[in-house]
Amino acid sequence: MNKISTLVSSKFIIVLVIIGLIISNTSNAQTKKKAPVKKKTTTTAKTTTKPSPTVKKTAPIIVKSEPQPVETRKDNTPKQETKTNNQKTQKTTSKKQTASYDKTPFHKGSKTFGIGLGAGINYDYYGSISGMPAIFIVYDQGIIDKKVGPGCIGIGGMIAYKHASYRYGYGGYKASWSNFILGVRGTWHLNILAKKNIKFDPYGGVMFGFRYESYRDTYYSSNSSYYDPYDDNYKELYPIAGAFVGAKYNFKPNIGAFAEIGYDITFFRAGINFNF
Repeated sequence: MNKISTLVSSKFIIVLVIIGLIISNTSNAQTKKKAPVKKKTTTTAKTTTKPSPTVKKTAPIIVKSEPQPVETRKDNTPKQETKTNNQKTQKTTSKKQTASYDKTPFHKGSKTFGIGLGAGINYDYYGSISGMPAIFIVYDQGIIDKKVGPGCIGIGGMIAYKHASYRYGYGGYKASWSNFILGVRGTWHLNILAKKNIKFDPYGGVMFGFRYESYRDTYYSSNSSYYDPYDDNYKELYPIAGAFVGAKYNFKPNIGAFAEIGYDITFFRAGINFNF
């Protein structure tokens, strides 16, 4: 009996060992089969969880410039706008002045005032006279241009004075003449030469007016018994007309010199002119 029980127990132990081996082999096989799945899952998880590279976008920085305060005057006029307007006005004025001077030396709206001296013409004088040069003032203003050929018509006036005297060879007697002229002048200025020389202004014209003459002779007034063919003291008013040609040369836009020849109070005269 003891041998049988020992045999049975040994067989039972062998069977248990075999069952344990089978179970262990089965579990190992299952573990080997499941391992690849775990790897795939891990790989998938890694690919899904791997963060994608992102590009950081920086928003543009906008700098806002605050408007600077504009100074205002008492009349609520912006200072900057006033300066701009003044500059524009000065530029416009300078352009107009330059344009008027560069256009022609004498045109519509031009104003010229001249003063000078002249010589020649002895109206009613006799003997070896002596006298001072004639003094005259002239004025000329442009009134019509672009309608009278290559020139401009001007109108103005003239005031002149001339004095002469004669001394007798004995007794200290003296004869003297004083002449005043007041007249209107018309001129025509030739502008065809302005392209070559803007400073040169040739012109011609006529004059109409009156001459007032005063005469006195002390020889006859001191000797009343002598016959005086000239009348020792007289004053007369005569109409007068004349013609002349001349030219101005403007050193600057507002000042120049001029000369004329003709017949009115002198044969030749020259002076300084002022342009406005």
